[in-house]
Amino acid sequence: MTPEPLIIQGPGIITFNTVTMYFEDDITVALKRESFNPKGAFSGPLGERHKSSIFEITGNLFGQQPTLANFAKIFPYTPADIGKSIMNGALVITSIVQAQSWTYHRAGVNKLPDVNLHPLKTLFGQIGFLAIGKAATAPTDAAFIKTVAAGSFSDAYYDPDKVYTDQYEAAWGASPFDSMGSHDGFLVKQSMGTKNLESADRGITDVILDSLGAEVSFPPSNLTHEEVDTLLGIQDTDVVMPGESYAKAAEDLVITGPNLICTCLQMGPKDGGYKHQLGENEVQGVTFVNNLKYTLGVGQRLVQFTEPA
Repeated sequence: MTPEPLIIQGPGIITFNTVTMYFEDDITVALKRESFNPKGAFSGPLGERHKSSIFEITGNLFGQQPTLANFAKIFPYTPADIGKSIMNGALVITSIVQAQSWTYHRAGVNKLPDVNLHPLKTLFGQIGFLAIGKAATAPTDAAFIKTVAAGSFSDAYYDPDKVYTDQYEAAWGASPFDSMGSHDGFLVKQSMGTKNLESADRGITDVILDSLGAEVSFPPSNLTHEEVDTLLGIQDTDVVMPGESYAKAAEDLVITGPNLICTCLQMGPKDGGYKHQLGENEVQGVTFVNNLKYTLGVGQRLVQFTEPA
């Protein structure tokens, strides 16, 4: 007779660098293995052999606005961190139903969540983590990558009253761009690149931050076609010439709502588009991109979050 299947399910939370993270739906943990396959002229491929392992942990963050200190932990990197390891903390997944936790001992954020500044959407998109084995620990150790422990669930962070769905406006430079509305909110995307350090006898030994970037996209609701042309600098005295930065004006893009201010440092408009169709907004959208900003030789955080006074 087929054994009765185990029913193992239920929502969970992540705790990383003292920040508790709730999710809209699920937390996905995927083991990714890289292999190689020796090949002989007589036999062909001999079969896959192990090279390295890494866990990818992802989930769509619950749209609760965090404290300002926790914003900096969800978005932990500045240009000063390029060249450094992102594996800087233990990640704990706790099952609310099972009263059990899984600790990944060496983890780091490798996908920064999108920020939705939108009256009909919650604040965050998907966040991603990587987890690898502990440094200076043999892979044969029973706690090399993770451990499992029992324990009751206890947390007081969850607060639906802080799930704001607000209206925002953006300011960049002088009029008419100092008060821009949007037909579809403002999408703030921070990107990052990484490189794996590998050893033939250990696999992946570290993950290094390689690059950072930011962009903001939105369809302006109160700019004319001609004003968008001026904003994008496609011709005339404000034209962007080959070799120039899109952020040549060195202006911050400040997006303000009643509960949150998102300041994207040193941004410039790059892309845009129009649609000439019945029942469609003509200005389809513009995209701003960043230029790194340094103060006294120190790279500044690309996106900064503050609260209105």
